[in-house]
Amino acid sequence: MKPAPDRIYDTLKRYWGFTEFRPVQLEIIRSVLEGRDTLARELRREMIFIPDDQLDEFVGSCSRRLRQNNAEEIYAAIGYGGMTIANCLPKLKEEWQKLKAAEAAENKSVEDLPKVDLSRVHATDGVVVEGFDNTPIKFAKCCSPLPGDPIVGFITRGFGVSIHKQSCANAVSSMKDPSNAPRWVKAYWADSVKDSYKAGLEIIALNRNELLSDVLAALADIRVPIYAMNARQVENNCAVISLTIGINNTEHLNRVVARLSKVKDVLKVTRS
Repeated sequence: MKPAPDRIYDTLKRYWGFTEFRPVQLEIIRSVLEGRDTLARELRREMIFIPDDQLDEFVGSCSRRLRQNNAEEIYAAIGYGGMTIANCLPKLKEEWQKLKAAEAAENKSVEDLPKVDLSRVHATDGVVVEGFDNTPIKFAKCCSPLPGDPIVGFITRGFGVSIHKQSCANAVSSMKDPSNAPRWVKAYWADSVKDSYKAGLEIIALNRNELLSDVLAALADIRVPIYAMNARQVENNCAVISLTIGINNTEHLNRVVARLSKVKDVLKVTRS
């Protein structure tokens, strides 16, 4: 069935910006419309339902794989017989499946991960991981989770399970990657946790003599171990002190932050 004349003229103006035909344009447009209709019909038969206003964009995204420059060239080739549905449909189906997988991964969140039966697993370093019993775990340095932080586990290829905060930017990004999504599992803090976890703090203060001594004294007063410390002077006569300390949980961390915030000339204390 040939396309209606009104539709042909609409297509002429839409794709080429003309209102009158040039030589062979009528035949090309007939091929474009017939090819588009044929392809849309075959996609529906394959249970691939694409809104009409999105079809050109989807087909155009597959043009390189089909060795064409755009959707219109694909339609025209199908319309005049230069390309068969049998040749192009498998590639379009592959692209559609990738698109749906990416959409599913985009919508994946920690809430979609399987539940853990806490009564049937044992904790390692104070963490329960779904499907693993006494597996080696490590705490991700990118977010340094502490008891009290909502956490999630990533199955590594070389060392057990890496534990991240659920809000960790790296974790959120990785869960949206279809190739990594299956490796994320639910994790929980057990009732019995380790006595101490490493946490990073950054202190911004006005630079002065004995600033470091006062910070160290404040930590000693509340019996907080220090694993690493670095201090540097920055602009506006300020100093930045980076600390790695031993913390029991997020409540303990908040108390430490509150105590350090009371040190003279300290402007800001944040978790790093």
